[in-house]
Amino acid sequence: MALINLVTICFSILLIKIESTQPLPPFSCDSKNPSTNSFPFCNTSLPINGRVYDLVSRLTLDEKISQLVNKADAVPRLGIPYYQWWSEALHGVAKAFGVQNGIMFNGSIRAATSFPQVILTAATFDVNLWYRIAEVIGTEARAIYNEGEAIGMTFWAPSINIFRDPRWGRGQETPGEDPLVNGKYAVSFVRGIQGDSFEGGNLKDEHLKVSACCKHLTAYDFEKWKGIDRFTFDARVTKQDMADTYQPPFKRCVQEGRASGIMCAYNRVNGVPNCADYDLLTKTARGEWGFKGYITSDYDAVKIMYEKQKYAKSPEDTVADVLKAGVDVDCGTYFLKNHTKSAVEMGKVSESDIDRALHNLFAIRMRLGLFNGNPKKQLYSNIGRNQICTKEHQSLALEAARDGIVLLKNSANLLPLSKDKANSIALIGPSANTSKTLIGNYAGPPCKTITPLEGLKSYVKNIKFHQGCETTNCTSISTNEVVTIAKSVDYAVLIVGLNQDQEKEGLDRDELVLPGKQKSLITSIANAAKKPVVLVLLCGGPVDISFAKNDPKIGSILWAGYPGEAGGQAIAEIIFGDHNPGGRLPITWYPKDFIKIPMTDMRLRPDPSSGYPGRTYRFYDGEKVFEFGYGLSYSKYSYKFVSVGQNKFDFNKLSTTNRFKNLGYISVSDIGSESCDKAKFSAIVRVKNHGKIAGKHPILLFLRREKACNGSPMKQLVGFQTVRLNQNAKANVEFQVNPCEHFNRANENGLMIESKQPLPPFSCDSTNPSTNSFPFCNTSLPISQRVQDLVARFTLDEKISQLVNKASAVPRLGIPYYQWWSEALHGVAVAVGVENGVMFNGSIRAATSFPQVILTAATFDANLWYRIAKVIGTEARAIYNEGEAIGMTFWSPNINIFRDPRWGRGQETPGEDPLVTGKYAVSFVRGIQGDSFEGGDLKDEHLQVSACCKHLTAYDLDHWKGIDRFTFDAIVTKQDMADTYQPPFKSCVQEGRASGIMCAYNRVNGVPNCADYDLLTKTARGEWGFQGYITSDCDAVKIIYEKQNYVKSPEDAVADVLKAGMDVNCGDYLENHTKSAVEKGKVSEHDIDRALYNLFAVRMRLGLFNGNPRKRLYGNLGRNQICTQAHQDLALEAARDGIVLLKNLARLLPLSKDKTKSLAVIGPNANIPKTLSGNYAGPPCNTITPLEGLKSYVKNIKFHQGCKTTNCTSFTTKKVVKIAKSVDYVVLIMGLDQDQESEDLDRDELVLPGRQKSLITSLAKAAKKPVVLVLLCGGPVDISFAKNDPKIGSILWAGYPGEAGGQAIAEIIFGDHNPGGRLPITWYPKDFIKIPMTDMRLRPDPSSGYPGRTYRFYKGKNVFEFGYGLSYSNYSYKFVSVNQKKLNFDQLSTTDKVENSGYIPVSAIGLESCNKAKFSAIVGVKNQGKMAGKHPVLLFLRQENAGSGSPIKQLVGFQTVRLNPKAKANVEFQVNPCEHFSRANEDGLLVIEEGIQYLVVGDEEYSISINV
Repeated sequence: MALINLVTICFSILLIKIESTQPLPPFSCDSKNPSTNSFPFCNTSLPINGRVYDLVSRLTLDEKISQLVNKADAVPRLGIPYYQWWSEALHGVAKAFGVQNGIMFNGSIRAATSFPQVILTAATFDVNLWYRIAEVIGTEARAIYNEGEAIGMTFWAPSINIFRDPRWGRGQETPGEDPLVNGKYAVSFVRGIQGDSFEGGNLKDEHLKVSACCKHLTAYDFEKWKGIDRFTFDARVTKQDMADTYQPPFKRCVQEGRASGIMCAYNRVNGVPNCADYDLLTKTARGEWGFKGYITSDYDAVKIMYEKQKYAKSPEDTVADVLKAGVDVDCGTYFLKNHTKSAVEMGKVSESDIDRALHNLFAIRMRLGLFNGNPKKQLYSNIGRNQICTKEHQSLALEAARDGIVLLKNSANLLPLSKDKANSIALIGPSANTSKTLIGNYAGPPCKTITPLEGLKSYVKNIKFHQGCETTNCTSISTNEVVTIAKSVDYAVLIVGLNQDQEKEGLDRDELVLPGKQKSLITSIANAAKKPVVLVLLCGGPVDISFAKNDPKIGSILWAGYPGEAGGQAIAEIIFGDHNPGGRLPITWYPKDFIKIPMTDMRLRPDPSSGYPGRTYRFYDGEKVFEFGYGLSYSKYSYKFVSVGQNKFDFNKLSTTNRFKNLGYISVSDIGSESCDKAKFSAIVRVKNHGKIAGKHPILLFLRREKACNGSPMKQLVGFQTVRLNQNAKANVEFQVNPCEHFNRANENGLMIESKQPLPPFSCDSTNPSTNSFPFCNTSLPISQRVQDLVARFTLDEKISQLVNKASAVPRLGIPYYQWWSEALHGVAVAVGVENGVMFNGSIRAATSFPQVILTAATFDANLWYRIAKVIGTEARAIYNEGEAIGMTFWSPNINIFRDPRWGRGQETPGEDPLVTGKYAVSFVRGIQGDSFEGGDLKDEHLQVSACCKHLTAYDLDHWKGIDRFTFDAIVTKQDMADTYQPPFKSCVQEGRASGIMCAYNRVNGVPNCADYDLLTKTARGEWGFQGYITSDCDAVKIIYEKQNYVKSPEDAVADVLKAGMDVNCGDYLENHTKSAVEKGKVSEHDIDRALYNLFAVRMRLGLFNGNPRKRLYGNLGRNQICTQAHQDLALEAARDGIVLLKNLARLLPLSKDKTKSLAVIGPNANIPKTLSGNYAGPPCNTITPLEGLKSYVKNIKFHQGCKTTNCTSFTTKKVVKIAKSVDYVVLIMGLDQDQESEDLDRDELVLPGRQKSLITSLAKAAKKPVVLVLLCGGPVDISFAKNDPKIGSILWAGYPGEAGGQAIAEIIFGDHNPGGRLPITWYPKDFIKIPMTDMRLRPDPSSGYPGRTYRFYKGKNVFEFGYGLSYSNYSYKFVSVNQKKLNFDQLSTTDKVENSGYIPVSAIGLESCNKAKFSAIVGVKNQGKMAGKHPVLLFLRQENAGSGSPIKQLVGFQTVRLNPKAKANVEFQVNPCEHFSRANEDGLLVIEEGIQYLVVGDEEYSISINV
């Protein structure tokens, strides 16, 4: 008994000793310390403000300064302990490595619950779960403090920056890319960790469990990229992006979450460091948002401002900048501690600046209860070590991982695996058994980690594990070992991805693909495994796994982020069906090519003019691997709107004012809070689980605008909720919608607005009394009178501002900004890299994309050309009417002669024949401008849109052997100018009645085109009668002075072009130099007025000065006329009719649909949508590549690129040969693209690039049957090798066939269309490159061996001639009647012929005699084949004894005819000898030669005798 008592006594003493040595948490105002507890700041009955005021007033200056850093010194005389402001709790109580934190896990508590990294938790879209996680983190943090193992309670979490760029190493720390998601996460997390209720507003006396700090304010999402780091990076952010994307999460964090801390980021924004930005920290955060708390810098951000950013001149200036901006505490190496005193002494900082910061700091410490005496006796004192790593907390970590994991692919319902049938598993991958990888960055030591290997072992006993690679860097793989393992088991599971060696703080990625040889590891195992494999990805940022997405041997893909301590268990439960995956991606997964976009480009909105695709799902307009919100499940869910409380809003009625009426939106501030509340409504969505397994499912409610204005999101998230549903169960989910919040976006000035359908820009608004009374607005007056009135009202500066393509607004006259430059070559388009009148950056993102012009020309169908242009004009006007265009003057068509086959822009033209080019110009201009096919039917001269014929003149060289279009002087004979280069432009003006002309860059015979008075004024306006505006090509005026050195000064250049007749300068040269030209007397105001008359007359003809265009002619055209089925069908028709069959040996084509069971499609152009369009293209409605087109005919298709690009520097011979040998037929899709021929890029060679020829011949030799070769190219290619190779059975030239090109190619190959196109250009042999591109002569010169150019004059060998084209039918021709046999021009002529010349000038014949000479020629055409077809009939003229300089032959006319098998038809040609039989003499005079001339069609000829 005595012994028992002794033991009891000893045990009691031991307990007393243990109790007495347990540390107390650090605190002030100890009730046992009489020297301090009497201070007023210790009196808890006083308001915190008064307590803080008392405390700060007791501190000396040195003591005050010691509190301005994260390691805040103790002040023993006041009983204030040392305090560490820096603690971390991103996804669990954590510590930052290498520095002191408030919690170091170096006592008896060595772990805390480690939840999934934030990006995965965000994928749950469950705000309640986010709150519960934060609540646990706050509880465990307070418990550690209460146990005396913490020296700080201010936690620098959450990170709520927008995950803007997929390469960002810290994106994993954020909730993703959506501002609503990030804001909701911030609110849930802050409320949870700080001890508030889920709904908020329930903090007892504002006391905090712990303090949360939202970081990093603002626009911080960049670590290190190509030598630029976060410390020196200046983020250039628009007001628009700042207002509706970067700032909203922080605003929510403050206003709804009531966060007690904010961290300002390292970077600068628009030149100003975040931590020195008074507008950001004080005016916005504290002022507009009402923030009450402390603001800390990021680590050493203050020091960096001075030492790296060089923002301030001295350390003291830096101190002043940050304290006056609103920073309270400097995290780092004591910069404020070291330099604040000297800043005070220099007068740069006042003590009141310091006091302000200290008030904020000590207020938070008091709200945390750290100045209320022993915390174990205060609020939250009951929390201790028994609340850390509890079973409930660990279960919550498992729940979060389960709910966040996203099922990306599940072919044939591979998952879940059967627990009964999966008897053996191979688990392979460097991330399969590495605990650390599960956690992500900013993590603390976890309670207990379960790796994927450990998790799967609880389901399958027979597991064969191999790392595959030693690390995720995967520099080498043990192929043989892992393949052997994969072959030996029932299923293979691969755990791969990234870790903190690839993405983390201070480390952004360079690539978006799996590191090292991971892809090779995956495909090797997938190929070897018995069944499709399961791929699990651990990563924070997205990875382009298109290869896995498209590989049928990879059956299922799971994205598990960094799933936390229970991640391995969660993965295993999902794989084996104990949990139904429901996560949805909180970020867009971009393709690997996205790395071409600079990380430094902060713009969210796309810029089609430069090809910039935008960022995040709200604005990104490019290809995706997986989209935001994507996620599969083992169940299928359906949705239905049950009820929506509103379907119409009239904000005009709700608003007291609307400053932006004509812009199509209203400011949210103008609506007012009361009206906003009235506008709120509920939307109830019914969700049903159609599967056989219960599941938790996030429902995402988006807003998509039917008619979005410029800068609007394509769609945006309005709300999200999760619902748990048993199999076949359904539930109603109610969303509360606030239009003022959920339907808004920012305008360019950062003002939050509600979008309405925008009005197109126009003048003479009938609702504006200050402008509609001007005579220029009076539509009853003639346009000439209206223009005169308008121009007279301009000041000189205003006049000059209108002489450039970016014509300034004149608000006082109600004239909006106007962009003259728009493109519509073969569909409404956009020129890359510049602002155009149509930018496709609003709600309209596409227009019908027709074949490139050179292929359309091959149809020889003027009516088709007209119909295409009519569609383009309709769609262009529709885009304008929808308020998404700022210009209606389209700089098309391009009607230069395709003189040299190397020309990169020849593809834009109708070819080499002046008659074809002229007819094309007329058809296109009439169609696009709104005229009839026959012409002359423009109602009151009103234009649908304006066409501009370019480039006047003799322009057909871009860049060849160091000579460029800017400096090239085209030496052109009068003869060639008169009968070849100029006729298309003359037709364009006189018959087409084009309203615009563009003068070209180059000089002609020494004179720049844009400074040539004879060309622009005497010829175009005088001889041809042109009435419209003349624009320069872009920067052509500047080039006259700076590159061509044609004039002595900029003012001389201005004078030359204005006096020559040019009206508008594409560029800014006239805007910069016209005023000085006027002041120097080189230009008169009259010269300017002349130009303005032409410019405003066209704008008035477009109806832009007639009030609201929607109420005028063409006002009925809208978005329902864009990309219609009829328009897309026309694009298909044009492609079908233009494609030319160049070879068809033994009638290889068409292939049999029944007998063709397998097909190889090989070539770099087989599946590239962009290649189909050619240059000057807009975004198409719907592109069908050749591969996609052929897939509609043959199910068993084997595809291979052959070469990665058309440059074809190498190809994998064995692989493609093996494919070719294994199929019935091989189709090769080869040729060029815009990397070989485009604007500013002429070719050096006329052969296929790189090793394409070798690839073609290798496959032709290997294939079972002769192959089909399809060429995509604009200019001709010497393919003599293929023409002469019997193993290449058929050749098709498809130009650049537009959006429907792949379908057209497929239809021709399989006989659903009979090809009828005919070449509009000569295909020259490769040796033609010996002829200098600079030689502009068309006529041959036998004395020098110069062969001439174009079919009319070229006397050399060709690969294929102009007009060549085969068909699946044979056509025969016969002259049925020609009502002329002999023409006696000596009887018709009014004057004598030129003596002994053998010809008579057309001018000498006279108009009346020319009309008398006209006759008709009727040609009978018969389809001798078994297949209906459309066939172009070309009628040529050939001279029996052509004189020097005469064409060998020339086109007289062309028509198309549709004929059924064995059917025939008569085609009538109207022949005008004065036009069709003429050519120019050496003086440029059009003449008709005497002698025998032959009308030729096919092999048929008809002779006509001409007597002059």
